[in-house]
Amino acid sequence: MQGDVSKKADIDRLFTETKKTFGKLDILVNNAAIARGDNFATTTDRAWDEVIDTNVGSLFAVTKPIYKQMIRQRQGSILNITSIGAMRALPTAVHYATSKAAMIGFTKCLSREAGTFGVKVNAIAAGIFDTELAQALPERLLQMHHFWTSAGRLGRPEELAEYAAFMVSDRNSFMNGEVVIVDGGAIT
Repeated sequence: MQGDVSKKADIDRLFTETKKTFGKLDILVNNAAIARGDNFATTTDRAWDEVIDTNVGSLFAVTKPIYKQMIRQRQGSILNITSIGAMRALPTAVHYATSKAAMIGFTKCLSREAGTFGVKVNAIAAGIFDTELAQALPERLLQMHHFWTSAGRLGRPEELAEYAAFMVSDRNSFMNGEVVIVDGGAIT
């Protein structure tokens, strides 16, 4: 099932179809994001709103109905994919870093409430992985990232998926409200 997380009708349809297909909702991974290479001085109101609405607005809009279902079930796991750009002053656009920092606050605060209902909320602060989003980054930034990481390369999506799978699994029954950094050693 596919949908646009910036459109409420798509979110509602995805929620309804998923619940109808599987009967319950065990896992939510919030991974939708956009980035723009703007300098703050040249960032337009439209660009700011677009990044914040997509990266933070969709976090709220997608999580709320699923969270309500999870608390009715008294179990579930929510994983938010944020960025190391939210944690360090990297050469990242201000609106992108702001949106990813908001995800960390969202994760930590919601985890307190969610834990009382048997729902876990955690996050991964990802470095740069070889995805479509990374391919849109300036070459200079990608070269700097190779230098920063002890791995000397971009991460592979399947590497991040392994951490994500563990974090939402029953094997990870005690972690709640945590932000795990997976960045190849870039900000250690």
